[in-house]
Amino acid sequence: MFLALAPLGIIGVRIVFAHLAVLGLILTFLRSRMESTLWEAAIASPAPARGQWRELFSTPRYIKSMVFLIAMYGLWNLWAGTNGLFFPYILRSVDA
Repeated sequence: MFLALAPLGIIGVRIVFAHLAVLGLILTFLRSRMESTLWEAAIASPAPARGQWRELFSTPRYIKSMVFLIAMYGLWNLWAGTNGLFFPYILRSVDA
């Protein structure tokens, strides 16, 4: 969308921003309605039993999912931290 409006200059940027702002407001409203019904259902249901935590950490299917997520977010954060926080230091140190 931005590329299509690029010839308009600053007006194109404002149209894209307005479009995203309206979309954000609509999605926030829809999400708040969805979350309120989820909270009502959670309040009506009883608290989880203690055995469910044990099942979470002993079932192979759940363990595989948690290991995958830990590895994915760990590598993601390592890359983001290296390029975000340490990259200027690396560039200064190497004199690139």
